[in-house]
Amino acid sequence: MPHVIAATALLVVLGPVLQALNRSGGALSDARHSAVYLLLATVFIARAKTSSTERLLWWAFAAAQLATALASFVWKYGFDQAPWSPADALFAGKYVAFWLGLAFLLGLRLGEAAPRFWVDLGGMTVLAVAVASVFLVPSIVATSYLPAAAAVLNIGYAAASGVIAITPVTIAALTGRRIRSQDALLTAGFAVLCVADCLYALSLAGDAPSTGWAFAGYELGWEVAPLLLAAAAWARPTGAGTPKPGHPVEWIPTVILTVGGAGILVASLFAAIDKIVTLLAIGALVLAAVRGVLLSGDTRRMAIYRREALTDDLTELPNRRRLFRELELLTRDGGRSGERATLMFLGVDGFRELNDTLGHSAGDDLIFSLARRLEASAGDALLASLGSDEFALIVRGASEHASDTAERLHAALEQPFEYEDITIKLDVTIGLALFPDDASTASELARRADVAMIDAKRRHISTARYRRDRDDNSRELLALATDLRDALTQPNGGLWVAFQPQVELADGACASAEALVRWRHPQLGDISPVQLIPIA
Repeated sequence: MPHVIAATALLVVLGPVLQALNRSGGALSDARHSAVYLLLATVFIARAKTSSTERLLWWAFAAAQLATALASFVWKYGFDQAPWSPADALFAGKYVAFWLGLAFLLGLRLGEAAPRFWVDLGGMTVLAVAVASVFLVPSIVATSYLPAAAAVLNIGYAAASGVIAITPVTIAALTGRRIRSQDALLTAGFAVLCVADCLYALSLAGDAPSTGWAFAGYELGWEVAPLLLAAAAWARPTGAGTPKPGHPVEWIPTVILTVGGAGILVASLFAAIDKIVTLLAIGALVLAAVRGVLLSGDTRRMAIYRREALTDDLTELPNRRRLFRELELLTRDGGRSGERATLMFLGVDGFRELNDTLGHSAGDDLIFSLARRLEASAGDALLASLGSDEFALIVRGASEHASDTAERLHAALEQPFEYEDITIKLDVTIGLALFPDDASTASELARRADVAMIDAKRRHISTARYRRDRDDNSRELLALATDLRDALTQPNGGLWVAFQPQVELADGACASAEALVRWRHPQLGDISPVQLIPIA
């Protein structure tokens, strides 16, 4: 296709030359004009046949070029001086095809957010036409003797192409995607088309000459624009994305449509404004209302998605993400506010063996029933599910409140569960970590509650509070293990050997000696064997 685009570009360049040689254009210029649109239509058709994801976009653009070629022929050779003609319907069809292509593009780039954005673009187009019509329609009617509706239609062409021109850039800004060559060419193409349409509308109003440079300008623009769009068809596209939540685009268009539409209606009370312009203003207000409905639907969906993202599917309890969000809020000031809380980790005893015996379906039912009992006993505390057989609880207040809550949880599980014809006894092992006594950050508080729960399971007790001396993975032991590795590589690392004699009880003779490694830490002094042996 590059050679077809190049040939079309050559025909476009010949336009001003032919215009200079023959001011009235002539048959040769008309044939060249139609050839440009037909060649570009073949480019879009070829791209549509080879593209799997953008096929509808390029078919729509091909239809726009075919409609333009036919409209130009009808206008030139049948209805040159008529205020209304079939060519008007074909020219309007060109922009309808562009809007359909835009709808496909929005679907590719924005997914579920495309309908609301499409309403935004439609509303902004209607409002732009209404505002421009207030100033230009009287001049067009007086100068070109066109009906007001025809004047509004020609203004609408410029507004539509202008709004489409800013669409790719706006989508990239909303989604944070980098603009690729395809979107850059689309923006450039519709921007050129907008300028050409504006020049034509101004010439109808008498504000720009209808011959000479202005005529050559919009004639050239109408050909250069689709040429840039054809180049975009073969360029690298921008990736899809989701609009960033909280972006001003969520509310600014509604405000603009409401204020603009209402402003024109108020102005119509004090000035002579054509009824068509008034209807456009009402249309802008209607689209603002539609946009509000769509936005409220998006808000409800976001609330549902947010809840789903923070809820465990099986137990319908808050999940790990929600738990840590609450912990981050709790520990944000490191305890300086004086707030106290206890994080409890709960592990279901023997659940994995039970799950393997009865099957995952039975395990899911039992966990759901267990969650309901725990929830009923948790009171105001936040109960969260951490996985298949683990839960967590944030109890605010003094540690005594957490102890009372732990007792209630155990009491709630004294009654066995009934599954089909089997009676099943479930209980939980609880580990406690106090904020800020045991830890002052969310991650460390969770780690120490988990250590306490593991310690309780190891000692076969129902509830245990975090103890530093039982933490095999504390920061202090980790630092001590690092120092020990350094001591092994240094001549004076503090390691020494103590010999403990073994004596015969019969005669008191020394039979042998036991060699024991001891460590004198350079900062901590003598390290107890109780600490040294586990890290060694």
